[in-house]
Parts: sequence; structure tokens; C-alpha cells
Amino acid sequence: MVPTKRRRPDGIAIIDPDCCTGCRACMEVCPTDCIEDVALSTLGLSGPGRACEVRVADCLGCGQCARLCPWDAIHLVDANRAEQAYGLEAGSL
Repeated sequence: MVPTKRRRPDGIAIIDPDCCTGCRACMEVCPTDCIEDVALSTLGLSGPGRACEVRVADCLGCGQCARLCPWDAIHLVDANRAEQAYGLEAGSL
């Protein structure tokens, strides 16, 4: 069973595609299964590689992925800033 949000998270996990190697370790620990493996071209980057990306609307802000990432590619960002950066309605996360 995938956990659901009971409250608005303080932070949302954001992955820096320039630092992500696509090892997928974060996908293994995410309790909401909100991290996806995507082509770099999907992220607007060139090259044949892959990286991980968080579906921010589903992130609980638990930080397990950030603690586990061996490349320091994942950081928790204030939910308000994440909404602004992704063009989401205020309070939607």
C-alpha cells in the first residue's frame, strides 16, 4: 500500500539531473513510488543517458531518497518554492 499525504509536506524532493547518474537507488526507497527513470532528453538535456525525476505532486517530503543518494543529487526544497518553480497552484502540494 502506497502512503498518502496527511498534511502538506514542508519540503519536496528535487533531483539535479546534472548530478544524477541514473543508478535508481532512490527509486528503491521511495515510499510513494514517485520517482521515475526518464531519458535525459525528457529533462531538456542532451545525451543518450537517463536520470531520475520526482513527481512532485506525489512526494511526501520524507527525505529517504536524499539521505540515500550516493551522488548528493537529491535535495529537499521548500514546498512553496517547489510550487513556484513547477508552476503549480499555491498550496497544491
